[in-house]
Amino acid sequence: MAQQVLLKMHSKKQTPVKYYVGIDVGSASVRAALVDEYGTVVAHADQPIQIWEPQPDHYEQSSADIWAACCSVTKVCEEKENEGDVLQVALQVLKVQGLPVIGL
Repeated sequence: MAQQVLLKMHSKKQTPVKYYVGIDVGSASVRAALVDEYGTVVAHADQPIQIWEPQPDHYEQSSADIWAACCSVTKVCEEKENEGDVLQVALQVLKVQGLPVIGL
């Protein structure tokens, strides 16, 4: 799950509020949710992933398409909130067994 932290100033208090973007890559779509530091979902988006079946019972997906979908849903969430700046991006990729492949 990738995570972004956004910073927003409340007009009344002028105190920063942190936002997190959670991204879930499933077998058929990529979904993202923008959540504030209090756990409130303030925006969400999803985008289907193309699946090819070159032969029976053999399915393929494009990692470039998956990455583009991740970028797209994240941008949609950020635009829905329309405030704040991206302060940090973290990415972790897991194997089927749940063990880390990479972590940024």
